[in-house]
Amino acid sequence: MKKNILQVVAGSLILGAILVIVFFLIGRFDLSVVWGALLGIACACLNFAFLALTVSKSLSKGKAAGGYMGISYLLRLAFIGAVVVFAIKSPYINYVAAVIPLLFPRVIITFIQGIMKWNNKSDKKAGDNIGGT
Repeated sequence: MKKNILQVVAGSLILGAILVIVFFLIGRFDLSVVWGALLGIACACLNFAFLALTVSKSLSKGKAAGGYMGISYLLRLAFIGAVVVFAIKSPYINYVAAVIPLLFPRVIITFIQGIMKWNNKSDKKAGDNIGGT
C-alpha cells in the first residue's frame, strides 16, 4: 500500500511538471498554473491515500465493509468537490490546472498495470526457452 501511494505521488509530480510545461508552451503560463497544479496534485494524492487506507481498513470490517466504503466514497467525493469549488472561486488558482491532476492517479495506475503485464509477458517468453531450443 505504501509503495503504491509513493508511486502515485511521484508520478503525479512528474505529470504535474509536464502539465506546467504544456501551459508554458501554449502561452498560458502564470503563477496561478503552478498553484493550481500543486493544489490538484495534493488533492489527488490525498484522495488516493484515503482510498488505500479505506480499502485496507474495510478488509477487517466484514459485512459492514460495503457501508464503510460507501461513506468513504461520499466523503472523498465531497473533498474533491470542495477543492474544485475552491479552485474555481480563487483568483490565485488556475482551475483547469487544478482539475487535470485529479485524473493523474488513474493514468499512473493504468501505466503501472501495463508495465506489469508487459513484464509478465516478457518473463513467460523468456521462460519458454529455458533449458532447450
